[in-house]
Amino acid sequence: MNSNLVRLPTAINQTTELLIIKPRDLAEVPPCIQALQRSQAVVLNLTLMTPEQAQQSVDFLVGGAYALEGDFYLLNQQALLLTPRNILSSILIKDDVVDWSFD
Repeated sequence: MNSNLVRLPTAINQTTELLIIKPRDLAEVPPCIQALQRSQAVVLNLTLMTPEQAQQSVDFLVGGAYALEGDFYLLNQQALLLTPRNILSSILIKDDVVDWSFD
């Protein structure tokens, strides 16, 4: 099993996987959409990309998630969560409690 996969238990004895990806360039981004097609959630860490590449990646992935009826959440300026349509997710962010920056 890939070391970047985290198994998440589900209510009907199925396992949903969370794929954690830290791409270095745009060529490493399309597998995120393929993961959504396989009903895997994806956390994308964009810290190794230039700001231009990161923006292009976000634009591409948000469009892909929308087309696949999935969801996306910008966790901060350098991290994105993509969820397939079979995963209901919500994120509660309290700025006074959690610092989401990578600094």
